[in-house]
Amino acid sequence: MRMQAQNEAQLDTDKRAKEVAKQLKFEKERKEKDFRLQMWKKAKEKEFAQDREKQMKEDAEKLKKQRKENQRRYKAKKILEVYVQQKEEDKEFQKLESQMKEQAEREENLWLVKRGMSKFQERDFLKLEFKLSEKQTKKELEDEREKRFAKLKEKVEAQIQHDPSRLFKPTKGWEEHTKNTGKSDGGPMLHLPHRAIPSWRKGI
Repeated sequence: MRMQAQNEAQLDTDKRAKEVAKQLKFEKERKEKDFRLQMWKKAKEKEFAQDREKQMKEDAEKLKKQRKENQRRYKAKKILEVYVQQKEEDKEFQKLESQMKEQAEREENLWLVKRGMSKFQERDFLKLEFKLSEKQTKKELEDEREKRFAKLKEKVEAQIQHDPSRLFKPTKGWEEHTKNTGKSDGGPMLHLPHRAIPSWRKGI
């Protein structure tokens, strides 16, 4: 009995030792699992932190690039706006310059037309003045000629008496001619050569 009790006690002790060992082993494995879990968690946290840091850096870089791109686009937009505005201003300036040039040409053409008209008018006026002066001079000369002719006519009519018989008398030239031909009888001339009667003497 005593041996049996000892054996049972021994078995109970062994059983308990085994259970303790098993418990210790389980506890050890649990602690190892917990340690590995903690290490895994720490690794994951570190990896997450690194990933997060990397992502933040990438986001910051993207944001930086985006800002640079926005600035570039803004500058390009401003440059384009300035260019467009400059083109519009140049276009308006060219339009204004063209209008001013056309206005100057119109004014110059108008001035030339007025100058030409003035020259034509002056020339026509000079022609008219010359013609009137010429006409007046001709009239004065004609009046003077008529006055001189009238005075001369009065003077001749006052000196010459009307004698129809003088037309049948020999002229001084004929008398000289008959002297040179040697006729010295002094008798009257029996025949006078017939001469044509001028038209202004017909009817006298």
